[in-house]
Parts: sequence; C-alpha cells; structure tokens
Amino acid sequence: MNLSNSKREGRVSVSSNRFMENKKERKKVRDVGILKKDPETIKEQIDKLEMMSISRFLPPPPPPPLDMRPPLSAPGLPGGAPHPGMMVPLVPRPPFGPPPRPPPMMRPPLPPGPPPSLQEGEYANRQSQKPPYVNLLLQLLLRGH
Repeated sequence: MNLSNSKREGRVSVSSNRFMENKKERKKVRDVGILKKDPETIKEQIDKLEMMSISRFLPPPPPPPLDMRPPLSAPGLPGGAPHPGMMVPLVPRPPFGPPPRPPPMMRPPLPPGPPPSLQEGEYANRQSQKPPYVNLLLQLLLRGH
C-alpha cells in the first residue's frame, strides 16, 4: 500500500493498483471516505474497499418474471406483434394456399367370410344374358328386313 502526498492535509488515501485501475474505482475510494491515519481504521476502510470490489463479481440478480399475457398477433402474421406502422387486417382472413379439401371417401367394409369367387359356368351365363330391350330390338330388326 502506498501513501500519497496528501499527508500534509492530514489524510491518507489508498492508491494500490488493485483499486486504482479506472475512474470507477477511484470514485469508490472517494465515496468510502478519506482514510484516517489510525492503522485500525485504515484496515477497516481497506476491508470495505475489498468488499466493494468483490461485489462486482457476485452473480447478477434474477431476471424479472416473464410476461404471461398472450402475444398480440394477427392471423397470417408469424407470431408476435407486428412491426410498428404495419397495417393489420381488422377482419381475420384465411391462410394463403388452396382451400382445404374434404377427406377421401372411405369404401364400405367387406362382409365377413371369404371373398366371392365366380365359377366358369356362372361367368359364361352372365355374359350371354342380355337386357330384354336388346332381344326385342334384335327380333324387330330380323323381322323387318
């Protein structure tokens, strides 16, 4: 610890490198007060200064509580409040893109049991069966000419 030239005024000030690095530290020394010549008082004053410099390294206070209000947003704008000066539509609009489509049609469930199979004889009979109007037209054509 160095004693400065202020002895003539009856004062002693601390000017060690640890406390005089910048203007803030010098201001802290002035704020603590002028050190007296008594060694006991000087030690107490130095302890105060050390505590003040240690307080710089304490963790910061906890952040303020989060704002629980929902953010102001308009449909079509990606989250949050719009920028200042930006017009927000008063009437909500649907999102961009094609309109939603209905879900695809579901087919009815199959009946229980094995799937029906066509036998050769039944298949031949079904193809030869013709609606009655076809038979009538064939008969009229054959008779008329």
